[in-house]
Amino acid sequence: MLDNNRLDGKVALITGAAGEIGAATVKLMIARGARIVAVDRDKAALLRLSDELERPAELIPANLAGLRLGVPRSYVSDGLAAEVASSFERALRTLSKAGAHVQELSFAELSELPDINAKAGFPAPEAYASHRARIALQAARYDPRVLTRILRGREQDAADYIELHHRRHNFISRVTPIVRAYDAILMPTVPIAAPRLADLVSDEAYTRVNALVLRNSSVVNFIDGCGISIPCHEPGEAPVGLTLFGSHQTDRRLLEIAAAAETCLKHAWLG
Repeated sequence: MLDNNRLDGKVALITGAAGEIGAATVKLMIARGARIVAVDRDKAALLRLSDELERPAELIPANLAGLRLGVPRSYVSDGLAAEVASSFERALRTLSKAGAHVQELSFAELSELPDINAKAGFPAPEAYASHRARIALQAARYDPRVLTRILRGREQDAADYIELHHRRHNFISRVTPIVRAYDAILMPTVPIAAPRLADLVSDEAYTRVNALVLRNSSVVNFIDGCGISIPCHEPGEAPVGLTLFGSHQTDRRLLEIAAAAETCLKHAWLG
């Protein structure tokens, strides 16, 4: 169930923050997802409050009943291996039986990502900018497969890189409301089971598999979101991860939901 009192992405300025009421307000705002600017004339008391807030608070798993969990049925679910699809769908059924509202969504916007990142996205030009002088002198010392990916940074000029930033900003502005309509979005962490090393001997095979296993997690990075992967396979099966992700600065809430989901799945395995 979505919390209308959430303050994710907001900044709260709290004066008298080290006093009893001020400190309670700081903690309440943080609990609701806000970023805090705390001000007080008592510097020592303010430092004590800061020390207290920096100590990790106990993570209390969320109540799964009533949570809205969105499941994209395009892009991140394309090309699922049979064992991944089986474990993922079983996990969705288990969460649904626990009271969560698991809802499919098309999320067609995700299919724009290959075109937006057609020139290797952000990692390649940023890595190339850092490494190009060293590559010019010591290219042979680089892993050939890593070097190939870095050199793709040459495909972008300054105008391409600026346009990429603009397109990402536009994409985030359109996608964030979709993500925030749910308590979490669920997807397979990777669409395939771990490949055998023998299947990655050729550069062509390596490049294809590498892109595939990075595909889903890169979605969360691109939207500046947060995500966590938990196991969803049963004991004795090939490892399969279930990713839960949310929008920017919803980390704490996402961890609470993931903790509940992981416990739920474990109990289902144990019968």
